[in-house]
Amino acid sequence: RDEEVERVGKQGTDGHLGKPLQMAQLVAGIGWLDRMLTAEEQQAIADQAWRIELKNIPLFEPDSLREIGGLALGQEIVDLTIETTGPQIREMEAAIETEDWPGVRRLSHRMKGATANSGVQRMSAVVAKMEDQANS
Repeated sequence: RDEEVERVGKQGTDGHLGKPLQMAQLVAGIGWLDRMLTAEEQQAIADQAWRIELKNIPLFEPDSLREIGGLALGQEIVDLTIETTGPQIREMEAAIETEDWPGVRRLSHRMKGATANSGVQRMSAVVAKMEDQANS
């Protein structure tokens, strides 16, 4: 094994992972990637992964609303969500602009529950992410 590591090292490789592959060795072996990327590049990769994940979350799932109270109750919940979300978004924008992170956390938590309960799953995921970011 040591001979193989030496041989591939002479060929100009950055490292060697032997078989059977161990997860800890893999993580350590590719750890240099993080050191080569700037913080902005790492964030761009994380953001891209989040956008891909977000696309897999349904935009709207009305079935649960229909199940709990029929079409009329579902429509009432959706209408109320639409009515209250606009002002909450404007309040959230103001909190972000003033860097009021406790306010962002409070508003995103409130919006996360309201949008999830009204079937707006993708928006619920977005404000959940905002809540997590405001906590850090």
